[in-house]
Amino acid sequence: MWIVDVERAWGETASALGLGLWKPRAVAGPVDDFDAMVESLEPAAAAPSTSHWIAGRHHGHDVLACIVAQSHSDHHGFGTHTTYATYAMARLDPPLLVGLKFDSRRVITLGDIFSSSPVPDRGPQIKTLDPARTHQLLDPRDPDGFQPIEYARAFAGERCAVEITDNIVTVSAHDRVYELQTLTAWLDAAIFLSNRLAERRKALAFSAHPEWPAFAAEVGLTFDPQRHALTGSYRDVTIRLELATEGGAPFTHLRVFFPRPLGIGLSLRKQGALDSIVKFFGGQDIEVGDPVFDAAFVVQGGPVEAIRRLLWEPEARARLVTILGRAARLTVSDRALDVRVVGFQTAASTLRAMLDDATAAVRAMLAHSRGT
Repeated sequence: MWIVDVERAWGETASALGLGLWKPRAVAGPVDDFDAMVESLEPAAAAPSTSHWIAGRHHGHDVLACIVAQSHSDHHGFGTHTTYATYAMARLDPPLLVGLKFDSRRVITLGDIFSSSPVPDRGPQIKTLDPARTHQLLDPRDPDGFQPIEYARAFAGERCAVEITDNIVTVSAHDRVYELQTLTAWLDAAIFLSNRLAERRKALAFSAHPEWPAFAAEVGLTFDPQRHALTGSYRDVTIRLELATEGGAPFTHLRVFFPRPLGIGLSLRKQGALDSIVKFFGGQDIEVGDPVFDAAFVVQGGPVEAIRRLLWEPEARARLVTILGRAARLTVSDRALDVRVVGFQTAASTLRAMLDDATAAVRAMLAHSRGT
C-alpha cells in the first residue's frame, strides 16, 4: 500500500493550480465573508502543510481552498479522534443581496423552496430574505436553460456538497481532499456557478435603495449599483460603505482604511464573555488606562507602546465606544476600521452618523501615532 505524504501533495496541488499557500491568522475555517478570509491570511514561510490555505486567482476568479481539522473527545473523555473537511470556494461578485442560503444536501426541487408544507425531516429547503428575487435568480425556466439548483445537485451527487450564499459558492466534503484532479473540478464548478449566478444577477438589474444614490451625490462618494456600495474619500479618509449579508442575515458594512497598513499586528474587538478568563491565563489584552474603553474592548498587537500611542487620543477611544453602542460588530486591524450595523440601513442621517464617527476615530488615531 502506498502511503501518501498529504502535506506535500497539498503543496503540489497548490503549485499545479498556480495558487499560493497562506497561513491563516484569525479564522479557523470558512466564513461567509470572502474578504475577511483573504485578509486573515499571510504568506506561509514554512514547508507545505494542510493547515495552510490555498488562495489566489484561478481562471481569473478569486478562489480559496482549505482543509479543516477538528478534534473530538470520545464519550468517556479518555481519548480523542480527528475529523477533516475540505472546502473549495469561489467569490460571487456582484453579491446576490437576497440573503440566500442554499445547500445541495437539503434542496429537493425548486417547487419545494417556498412551499408552505415543509418536507418531513428535511428542514427548510432554502433560506432567503427575498423570495421573489430568489425565484428569479434560481428559476429553471431561464431562456438559456441554465438550472443552478439542478447543476449543483448533479455535480454534488453523493461525493460532496455544494452551498451557495450571496457571497460565496462552496464545494465541500467531510474528508481530506488534496488530489489535483478533484480539487480542480471543485474549483471549476464553484467558479462556473458563481459566474452564471453573477451574470443572472446583473441581467435582472435589481433596483437600488433610492436613498443611497442621493446620499452618494450629497457627500461626494461614488455609488456602485451592482454591489450597492459607496466608495471614495470622506473627510480625507478612504471608505467603503455597502449593504451586505452574512449567513443570510442583512447588515450595513462600513470600512474606513488607514493610508497604509500599520504593521503592528493590531486586533481590536468587542470584549466577550470568555475574554476575562483568557486574560487570566495569560492572553494578551492591552489596556490604555481608560476604564470604559478597557472594559469594552480586547486589544492585541505589538509593540505595546505603539498600540497605546495609536489609542492615546481621548476622541479616538470615545468614538470607538460610541460606534460599539450601535454596531453588531466592530473591529480594527492594521488595514482598517470595520463596522457592521444590523439591517439594510437607508436613512441618510444613519449613514452620515456611521461615516462621521468612524472617520473621526481613524483620524484621531492617526493624529497622535504620526507624531511619535
